[in-house]
Amino acid sequence: MGVKWDPALRTGVGQVDDEHQELFRQADAILEAMKSGRGREELGKLINFLGQYVYKHFAAEEQLMARYQCPVAEANKQAHRQFVAKFNELKAKYDQQGASPTVALEISATLTSWLTQHIRAIDAKLGEAVKAQQKSSVAGAK
Repeated sequence: MGVKWDPALRTGVGQVDDEHQELFRQADAILEAMKSGRGREELGKLINFLGQYVYKHFAAEEQLMARYQCPVAEANKQAHRQFVAKFNELKAKYDQQGASPTVALEISATLTSWLTQHIRAIDAKLGEAVKAQQKSSVAGAK
């Protein structure tokens, strides 16, 4: 029961797609650590990594949305704030309950479910905004 990146989730923005793929790899790594009996030692490391990486990714994505005047930039910021709040709840649960399979599954499922929905509903618009601006630039250069 692994978590795998779906190429259909590509936005067409290389940096964003690379970071999304890394988030999926990390969600999968949580499950793999639990399956291989390394959950207790690895889950905390993975949670700390994800916590830092998500902030980095969100900041970069928000800058790109502003740069390309993406029409969903504000909705994106709001969705990021909501996810950070949910992630903090899950981290608190981990801090209280430890590296249980239930906590690991919840973190992995929440991350992949939210990320998939977010990419399809919001991040795809960034790809569209970048393409539109590139077309506009090419047309203006003619």
